[in-house]
Amino acid sequence: MKMKNITILGFTLISMAVAVAIAADSEMDRATLKGLKGLKVMVAQEELEVGQAGLTKSSIQTDVELKLRLAGFPVLSGDADPFLHVGAYVLTDSSGLFRYTLTVQVYQLAQLSRDPKISSVVPTWEVWRFGGIGDVHQVRSEIKDLVDKFINAYLSVNPK
Repeated sequence: MKMKNITILGFTLISMAVAVAIAADSEMDRATLKGLKGLKVMVAQEELEVGQAGLTKSSIQTDVELKLRLAGFPVLSGDADPFLHVGAYVLTDSSGLFRYTLTVQVYQLAQLSRDPKISSVVPTWEVWRFGGIGDVHQVRSEIKDLVDKFINAYLSVNPK
C-alpha cells in the first residue's frame, strides 16, 4: 500500500471509533433544570441522503419522546416553553463514513437581570457530540446517549 492510502485508512478507522463530546453541564447549568414540569421536543435534522438510510426527523422525534416518557419525564405538545432542541446534522464523506454533529439543548425563557422587562428564549443546558461513524443507524444511539445525559442532569436536581 502506498503511504497516502495507509494514512487515509488509519484516519478513517480512528474517526469511526472516536466521538468528541462537549457539554454545558455544570452545577449552574443543571440548576436551570430544577422544577421543570415537562418539555416539548423539537428536532432539527438535515434530510439529505441519510433520510433515505432511515435517519429521519420523525424517527429521531419518536426515539427522544419515547426515551423521555420511559424515564417518567412529561413530553408537552403545542407551543410549549421550555423545549428540548435536538439537532442532528449528518453528511456522508467520499469514503462512505457518516460525519455528524449532534446537539441536545434545553431552551427556556430568561430575563436580563439588569432589565427584567427584556426576556428571550435561550439555551440553559446543552451537550454536543461530533465524530464519524460507519453506520448511520448508530447515530440514533448517539442521540439517545445525549438524551440520557439530559435525563441524568434533570434527575440530579429533581430527585424522585
